[in-house]
Amino acid sequence: METGIKEKQSKQVLLSNIRCASLSLKQPLSAIIESDGTEVICDCPDIDLYGVGETEQEAITDFSENLEDLFYLLKESGEGKLRWSGLSRHGSSRN
Repeated sequence: METGIKEKQSKQVLLSNIRCASLSLKQPLSAIIESDGTEVICDCPDIDLYGVGETEQEAITDFSENLEDLFYLLKESGEGKLRWSGLSRHGSSRN
């Protein structure tokens, strides 16, 4: 019997590159890629952050952009005094 509910597909991946010119990961982040057939979510429960897209690549790109935004938000607020050791800044700096 058809219920109309789509089954989610998920897999765990290690992200080692966040596709950011000014930041890089010091170590890979564990993320979960989930798809319900209409959208894909890249979820990183360790840092309570996710990205969404129509494809896996779009979801990872959205996650990377959200991670970069979070890094600079924490930097600007002075919260944690940039002790988040998962990212390192290189190249051109962003204000």
